[in-house]
Amino acid sequence: MESGSRVDGVATVLEARGIAKSYATPRGRLEVLRGVDLTVTRGTILAILGASGAGKSTLLNILGTLDRADAGTVLIRGRPVDPLRERELARFRANHLGFVFQFHHLLPEFSAEENVMMPLLISGRRPAEARARAQAALAAVGLAERWEHRPAELSGGEAQRVAVARALAPEPELVLADEPSGNLVCAGHPQ
Repeated sequence: MESGSRVDGVATVLEARGIAKSYATPRGRLEVLRGVDLTVTRGTILAILGASGAGKSTLLNILGTLDRADAGTVLIRGRPVDPLRERELARFRANHLGFVFQFHHLLPEFSAEENVMMPLLISGRRPAEARARAQAALAAVGLAERWEHRPAELSGGEAQRVAVARALAPEPELVLADEPSGNLVCAGHPQ
């Protein structure tokens, strides 16, 4: 992977230049993003804040190669990802990016361990390595004792922690989280 540029001596992990995105609606085009520029260096924790419907999820989907911008460029570790075909993008995501979504998107027929193993196996890891990484990631999020449970046997918070473990197990260069606790309800405080 290319090293990317540096900001004050720190490697740049993600760059977005001039990102624009709009959607067709019955009332015409809805411009969601216009000229977004962003630079994220290694070790940075960045929060993108805005009102509901402001384009945060759209931006994260573009940065994470799940969607394409109408204009602009996304570079990860200095490599432009825009020209990559869908199959190349899928392989790239599996090897370099971790995602935590607002809704955990766990596969209901698989255990917590198997859900965490899935992206590791897809990226070509051997089953023994995938299992060891999955178990370590589940232990790191406090679910070492729940690895055999299926999503329906877990609380909402536990399922979301499985999703976090799934994102972290491959040790990605970049983790993107789209309101990862947004669907959780605090005791006594329903949303």
